[in-house]
Amino acid sequence: MYKSIIALTLVAFTVSACETTLQSVGLGAAAGAVGASVVGGSVATGAVIGAGVGYVCDQTNGC
Repeated sequence: MYKSIIALTLVAFTVSACETTLQSVGLGAAAGAVGASVVGGSVATGAVIGAGVGYVCDQTNGC
């Protein structure tokens, strides 16, 4: 559980530095894939979730 929280925090901080939606989605996907790899999960699933988080953060200015 601790590793998951760190991975999600990594995604949020990475996506917050983006200027465009494409950057947010791309970096979110990359951070999600790396985070999933670190915690032993599916890299593809991590990338999809990270991209979704990046998109939502960009659209809502939540990050």
